[in-house]
Amino acid sequence: MITKLKPHPAAELFPMMSDAELNELRDDIKAHGQRHPIIVFGGQILDGRNRYEACRRAEVEPRLEHWNEPPTQSPTSWVLSENLHRRHLTTDQRALIALEAQPLFATEAKARQRAAGGDRKSEKAQKPDRLPPRGGNRSPTAAAEAAQTAGVSARSVERARRVQVARPELLAQVRAGTMTLKKAEKAVAKGERMKEVLTYVPPKGRFSVIVADPSWKYDDQLDGSDAIRGGVDYPPMELEEICAMKVGETLAAPDCALWLWTTNAHLIDGSATRVVREWGFEPKGLLTWTKDRWGGGHYLRGQTEHVILAIRGRPMVQGENTSTFFPAKRAAHSEKPAEAYVIFETVTPAPAGSRLDLFACKTRKGWTSSGAELATGTAAPSKRGGAKK
Repeated sequence: MITKLKPHPAAELFPMMSDAELNELRDDIKAHGQRHPIIVFGGQILDGRNRYEACRRAEVEPRLEHWNEPPTQSPTSWVLSENLHRRHLTTDQRALIALEAQPLFATEAKARQRAAGGDRKSEKAQKPDRLPPRGGNRSPTAAAEAAQTAGVSARSVERARRVQVARPELLAQVRAGTMTLKKAEKAVAKGERMKEVLTYVPPKGRFSVIVADPSWKYDDQLDGSDAIRGGVDYPPMELEEICAMKVGETLAAPDCALWLWTTNAHLIDGSATRVVREWGFEPKGLLTWTKDRWGGGHYLRGQTEHVILAIRGRPMVQGENTSTFFPAKRAAHSEKPAEAYVIFETVTPAPAGSRLDLFACKTRKGWTSSGAELATGTAAPSKRGGAKK
């Protein structure tokens, strides 16, 4: 009867061979014997789970070797060291292993402290969620020991922890190498911002002039690592969601001018014009912002952004002396230039209390500003801006 052994929890952090590979190893052991011993400690397998399973399938008694290290040596650290150098793992995959190994390091540390007569205060210092100590002569925390053994930074481990808490299902993709921790963390951040979208409360009142910069969605959302253009770091809205806001019915005065910010991509596919009409306005003009430097883009490098001027009823419009384009420098990501608002106020004059800046990133004097990123004001769908094509 084959000796029954269980794997050490640290050994289980690494995947087993496939069934076909185990059968090949089984056949090799049958033909040539077990070449390398299985390392065990306290009745658990530290190294050689695959060899043990192959021996079990071959019905061959495995050859064991007992782990004989000093009591101060960490079995978990030894297992990680033995396995990490054999496997081609990314930094993100190593960070996941470090995260999952932290409780094991903490348990071992407490056991060593008890054996040495450590008090409860010293045990408390070994909580797995503690950050590495800064300075001093204290022993490394479980988090620091795990990160050091895995060869990753504490920041990488904390990034993995954030994803584990908020979106644990994404870790399977990181473990498989199909998603980076950076992208997973961005997905978590995007989900947090989406909660703000779901709690959107529109401003009260009817406005004669409305400026809106919706969180347009693109077909090729990026994670921010693309060198061609930056990724969207806010939760984009579906076109149907933007149309469903019905701004003309809920926020516009009977005579109202709308300035709708849009991009080349949404002009080309007709999305912007559709939003204008779904909101109850009729497009009348196109104002183009020419920037001082170009941005990204797949086909052409974008250096322009547009505003559709549309009306509802008969608002005051006096654009006879205003060009269809204006130059202005780019500022912070998606921040709109002050020059644009000078044009809005000149072409569509209205009392200060009747102007609304929807999806705003900042407050403006004389405007009712609505945006989730405002220090004050009504919460609106969160949007810092996006990749402008």
